[in-house]
Amino acid sequence: LVPAQINLWMGSSTEGASSGLHHDYHDNFYVLLSGRKRFLLYPPSFQPHMQTYGEATVVHPNGRIVYRGQEGINADGSHQDDVDRFYGRDNGNGGAPDGDVGHVEVVLPESESDAEPPSFCRVRAEDLDVPPAMKIELHAGESLFLPAGWFHEVTSLNDGGRAHLALNYWLQPPTNLQRGAAGFEQPYMSSFWPDVFASGLVRDGVVSRGKKSRRSASMAYTKLRFGRAW
Repeated sequence: LVPAQINLWMGSSTEGASSGLHHDYHDNFYVLLSGRKRFLLYPPSFQPHMQTYGEATVVHPNGRIVYRGQEGINADGSHQDDVDRFYGRDNGNGGAPDGDVGHVEVVLPESESDAEPPSFCRVRAEDLDVPPAMKIELHAGESLFLPAGWFHEVTSLNDGGRAHLALNYWLQPPTNLQRGAAGFEQPYMSSFWPDVFASGLVRDGVVSRGKKSRRSASMAYTKLRFGRAW
């Protein structure tokens, strides 16, 4: 999977700080380094019961949820205008394609730009009319993989006065949901995110330009995907 962002989370609450009930737009590989975390989990199919601030218009098979005001967002999280521009296609806006990706992940109407994020819920988990599908408690040294669109309320705890510390990788959600080698080797139905990632490696000098640049960039992506580059 193509990485989107890496985050470091830390805190020292002794009472149990809550993340609030929400979902992410990416697949989430979460690694707890210190402390303890309690997860209450709800699948994307529960969206009608979740009382989100946003009005959901689509729940894709991979769990990616699209809200009103996010028109143009594909199942893999890309924006169709960015896809067209990256591949040099006229996006209808009169702008010259430049190969860059410029859309913000969450696109909101101006009237909602200062409102709560659409992926957050108006209530806490305990106030929903449905129970969580899963309850998980993570301890230091353990990890959790959470696909896009899974609602979660996370309570952070510190044990023995130690701060809680976590690292997570957000990954662009896959759209090829075939089981086995087919889905593993080619997780996206579109080549957009692998191509964007490969072009970034070339731009940053990780791989060389020239006739072999795409192949070498793809090899670097493969090494990163299997954990050899970090």
